Amino acid sequence: MNRPEVVIAGAGPAGSVLATLLAREGRRVLLMDRATFPRPKACGESLNPGGVRALMGMGLGEAVERLGPARMKGWALQSPEGISVRADFGDPGLCAWGIPRASLDAALLGEARSAGAEFLEGVTVLGCQDGGRGGRPPVLFARNASGASIELEPKVVVGADGIRSRVSGSLGWRHSPR
Repeated sequence: MNRPEVVIAGAGPAGSVLATLLAREGRRVLLMDRATFPRPKACGESLNPGGVRALMGMGLGEAVERLGPARMKGWALQSPEGISVRADFGDPGLCAWGIPRASLDAALLGEARSAGAEFLEGVTVLGCQDGGRGGRPPVLFARNASGASIELEPKVVVGADGIRSRVSGSLGWRHSPR
């Protein structure tokens, strides 16, 4: 790839969806993640009705739907203390999807790649330096799986790398979770 316009650190659902949308608009997108895919991840085993509706609206729901997610019409939760809560979504047209996170990641990453985004896995983002005033681009520092340094100067860097984001942390934007 020529110099990417946008580098997205983190190829989970947020990063992959953004990469797809930008690549569809003709942007040169580089998506990177420290993991290798498919990756086991014990979170995000379902999408709520709003998430399903959002993916459908962006033209990404069909890729997930082809995997045959469980269709849920409500939730039932129970705490370790035995407190139970049940909620139906009410509207018969609303449903949530239950799907293994590795399958969801693979479907959304596949859409990003099909749209033209380049993907690098096994790349650890070390941090980002703001380009400052004067129109200088930001600089992203990373390391590939063999330890070689990567330095990129895209127009935009997006940190979709989670709550302990190295992108936002290196820029001093980290907020402590409460």
